Amino acid sequence: MSELIRFYWRLLLRRSPMMIALVALFGVVAVAYAINQPNRYEASARLLVEAPQIPDDLASSTVNTGAAEELQIIQQRVMSRANLIEIANKFNALPDVAPDLSPDEVAQEMEAATMISSQTRRDQANFVDIRFSAADPKIAAAVVNEYVTRMLDENVRMRTGRAGNTLDFFEQEVERLSEELAVQSGRISAFKAENATTLPESLNFRLSRESALDERLLGLNRELTSLEEQRERVIAVYEETGSLRTPEADLTPEQRQLRDLESELSSALALYSETNPRVTVLQTRIEQLRRVVSGQGDGGASTSQAPSVYDVTLAEIDARANSLTGQITGVERELETLRERIERTPQTAIALESLERVYQNVQQQHDGAVSRLARAKTGQQIELTAQGQRITVVENATPPEWPTSPNRKLIVAAGGLAGVAAAAGLFALLEILNSSIRRPAELVSRVGITPIATIPYIRTRRQERTRRMLQVSVFLLFFVLAPAALYVVHQYVMPLPELAESAKELIRGLAV
Repeated sequence: MSELIRFYWRLLLRRSPMMIALVALFGVVAVAYAINQPNRYEASARLLVEAPQIPDDLASSTVNTGAAEELQIIQQRVMSRANLIEIANKFNALPDVAPDLSPDEVAQEMEAATMISSQTRRDQANFVDIRFSAADPKIAAAVVNEYVTRMLDENVRMRTGRAGNTLDFFEQEVERLSEELAVQSGRISAFKAENATTLPESLNFRLSRESALDERLLGLNRELTSLEEQRERVIAVYEETGSLRTPEADLTPEQRQLRDLESELSSALALYSETNPRVTVLQTRIEQLRRVVSGQGDGGASTSQAPSVYDVTLAEIDARANSLTGQITGVERELETLRERIERTPQTAIALESLERVYQNVQQQHDGAVSRLARAKTGQQIELTAQGQRITVVENATPPEWPTSPNRKLIVAAGGLAGVAAAAGLFALLEILNSSIRRPAELVSRVGITPIATIPYIRTRRQERTRRMLQVSVFLLFFVLAPAALYVVHQYVMPLPELAESAKELIRGLAV
């Protein structure tokens, strides 16, 4: 085992110049690449998503977008293709890139140079970090501040726009419902006007009117019956007596007065004596009236003929009966109309309830819309005065003093490691491809002969000089000619960064 280690150690020493040259070549290429990489300056700014300034239980905004969702929306709008191209042209943000880039390539370069990261955690403050790298520190800071300005403007525009859209919607909704209420109210008014006699609110009046008419009809019928009976009695009396006169009707006024005074005198004599002054006065007046009545004789009596009285009486009774009959007919017609209206009242009530139910539903929607409109106005005022959720600047971007890339030490270290890996790979490849016998153990294993002694290969002086010249040539090739070739390529053919990018694109294309 120790002999095998010594063999490979000597082999490693013998091939070390070539391996060192390969490592040196990778190192030189890495150093050249690191030196030729342009400095990149990264500016950064930090934003804070603040909670609403007014508690929700007092007055809430109508924009209820969460912080994470709002940041995503704003980021996508700010990082749109049009905005990236506009910012790149405004600040000349890509001076180190070929000027003949297409707009899509400019947008891709800007997006690659921009990094926006957000920290959105529950029950914690939400921060947004914006970074941009450019060849000029002032350009980097200006671009970041432009991003900040556009994000703040977009935040205000989005929240005020949503609040305004909400307010416009509810204003239109209130107006629409108000018009619908007016239309429905007109329908109810027209319906009530068309069915004024069958409305349910006047049903009690119609019922009471019906009762009153029933009572009046009953009274009229009784009165008519009484007149008919009176007419029959008059006719019967006239047919029996041939006259309608009564003893009372034959007396003159003086005779009636005399009769009354005589009755009064009889009553007074029952209470007073004949010498009483009142009795004396009554007797005196009676004597005077008797003389007057005696002087009138039979010619003072009424001689009206009975048939004329009979005719007049029947005419009066018939006229009264006709009047009662007309009143009864009118009452019956009114009762018929009234009962028809009472029967139609339930149908009218059902139709009116349907119209009023629609009106109440619209009224409830209108009241709700008015309430939400008030909330929308409050929410818009909150957003206009920046009292709701908002994005504020914690730290603006300033031009950085030191470049953040490239990391030249890391590039050189990576080149050295790649050279060591390439040297180790070359060493292993040479061992795999070498099939000659170089050790006694290989002679025994391959030929089956056990040597008594082994003599190493002895080079001549010429061979030794040739070997040294070859080593020097390799050294010059890797340490002089290779850097010179890289310099010529960088200066006259293509810059090494672009060459590296082209190589990457080529490798990526082959991989695809």
